[in-house]
Amino acid sequence: MSAKARWRRLRERLMERSDRVRRDRESRCALYSATHLAAFLQSAGAHFARAPDVPFDFLQAARVHNPVAPDWAEHLSNFLKHITSSAQLTEFAVPLLASTLFFDSYPPGAPVFDCKHVFDELYRPAF
Repeated sequence: MSAKARWRRLRERLMERSDRVRRDRESRCALYSATHLAAFLQSAGAHFARAPDVPFDFLQAARVHNPVAPDWAEHLSNFLKHITSSAQLTEFAVPLLASTLFFDSYPPGAPVFDCKHVFDELYRPAF
């Protein structure tokens, strides 16, 4: 077997494994850009310098410049006070809240995380 044929075989295997890893990361919402990765590495370095025994929270690191408003629960409560019927709740409030949470969870250019994890960590306490 020629050297070129051996290298081609190695290249094919590497590409196959790379594709598999990419699909796996994509399915777990863990496919980050180089910009995201650099920001996470910088944030993780600072985090572990301060608290080496505390696990690093990627979601909180991604939200450091865009945190959920501390009075989010109060805003939600005030909004829901204006809903006077079940029809308003199902046809107006729920779709509006869902789209609001979605757009707040995934601002342009931000890394994508599992939506259940984002909701549980950031918004569920208000409910």
